[in-house]
Amino acid sequence: MNNNELIDHFTSFLTMEKGLSPNSVISYQMDVRLFFDYDRAKNKGVEKINKNDILLYFQDLKKVGLTSTSIARKFSSLKAFFNFLIYDNYLQKNPLELMEPPKIWKRLPNILNFQEIKQLFSVFDINKVWELRNLTAVKILYSSGLRISELINLQMKGILWDLEFLRILGKGNKERLVPINTDTLDTIKGFIIQTKEIRNCDNVIINRRGNGISRQYIWQMLKKAALRAGISKKIYPHILRHSFATHLIENGADIRSVQEMLGHADISTTQIYTHISREYIKEVYKRCHPRA
Repeated sequence: MNNNELIDHFTSFLTMEKGLSPNSVISYQMDVRLFFDYDRAKNKGVEKINKNDILLYFQDLKKVGLTSTSIARKFSSLKAFFNFLIYDNYLQKNPLELMEPPKIWKRLPNILNFQEIKQLFSVFDINKVWELRNLTAVKILYSSGLRISELINLQMKGILWDLEFLRILGKGNKERLVPINTDTLDTIKGFIIQTKEIRNCDNVIINRRGNGISRQYIWQMLKKAALRAGISKKIYPHILRHSFATHLIENGADIRSVQEMLGHADISTTQIYTHISREYIKEVYKRCHPRA
């Protein structure tokens, strides 16, 4: 097989055997193709790629200004590709095997404080059906910490009304149960009742034609709502997920429970919220202690 055929084989493996989402598969594919478009790699078969080719590639990525986060992702994608080739008996050794991924400086994510969350909720007119839809979306994102893809794909059958849980199909088609509060359930129920005559699908959040809504709409809607609420911070759907996790930890939730609710495979991903919480505690100390 030539390199392009191997990449196609790899993407099929990620889709069929690993069960990754289409967006994740496309990211892996693009990262690997970018490497094989590189001058030192484009005319080589995979068996001829060596550690020096890869080192020079990552050095060049750094020179053109890619962030350490982007480079680390490309490193991870390439390593997964070569591991797949070993798994499928195309190679004997991974050229990235003894290489260290680039160090990533983890920036603390922005969050909204609880007052800002209340301000955001307050701008929606619940007497207007599509304003109620927008409030429903915002409440679900904040009260259960869903990713935007999980929100727009949330099905009616995924609401466990009596148990007060949502059944979520997350990354890698992994299912998890996430608690949801009574207030948000009441808002969801009100929106469903008002739109039952126009619904063409099982999605909870729908557009005016009764079909599923786009992620672009949620982005734009949140920006406009933040402006109306007088919030100057940059607003995006994931900020509500960050706020959900941070507020839980600030109020005493243990990190394992938060990891389960967020659907993180690795607890190290969740631990960033403990750093935010420590920053919050320091801020409270400085503001409130007479000798601080």
